[in-house]
Amino acid sequence: MGDSRIDTNNRYEHAPTCPVVRKCDLHQAGENEKRIRRILPHAEVMIHQPSGGTQGQSSDMVIAAEHIKDRRKVLNDILSANTGKGLSEIEKDTERDFWMNADTAVDYGIVDHVLR
Repeated sequence: MGDSRIDTNNRYEHAPTCPVVRKCDLHQAGENEKRIRRILPHAEVMIHQPSGGTQGQSSDMVIAAEHIKDRRKVLNDILSANTGKGLSEIEKDTERDFWMNADTAVDYGIVDHVLR
């Protein structure tokens, strides 16, 4: 579901930005480099590893766990490619919730500009 934000941002020139970044999918980091990724001054950004839950047969739970691990790799690759951070740094930072204010998000490479 969250990956659709990347597709939307890369497909449409004037893709909407999320004014409430705290509750927004952070896949804004995957936005096309031709655009400017913006954030409001008091917004916060949090990156983390994917999470999920499953129930049922053990084989189904293994499939779900593998899917989450695969998504983690894809999302970390996207963050690395679009922030300029190395994959090992992204993996470390997404191990747990990693919060950033607007200016820190710019420094990190998640967004390009704070709307002031």
